Amino acid sequence: MLILFLRLYQVPGKSKHEVAREIAMMLNSSEFTNNKTVQEIISSTDHYFVAWNPEHGIVGCGAISSRTGEIKSIFVKKEFRRLGIATQLIKFLEKYARDELRFSKTYLNIKPDNEAMINLAKKLGYKPKYIRFVR
Repeated sequence: MLILFLRLYQVPGKSKHEVAREIAMMLNSSEFTNNKTVQEIISSTDHYFVAWNPEHGIVGCGAISSRTGEIKSIFVKKEFRRLGIATQLIKFLEKYARDELRFSKTYLNIKPDNEAMINLAKKLGYKPKYIRFVR
């Protein structure tokens, strides 16, 4: 399946507000991602991208922090999971972090019950570094 990684303003036939709304809906539907508003996505210093397919439109999204190199908000629509899209998206964001933002390392902050993402991170060579306790 052909997947292109596009910025909010690059999606054919959609305004950046429409794209941000779709990202917010995806992220807010998942127990593993933090809720975001359209305005937070548009005004963020994070670099948001969508995984886009010419036939199916937006099939996923992700972002990279321009301050820390943290890869975040990785989400793939349920019907497009297990096709390698999240892997492609993370690899794209890693390359973007190196080439455009000049980071030598990237980070993933994963909720402990998100087993699929933990397994993917390990497969991609990420190692656990910290354990965060929250109350």
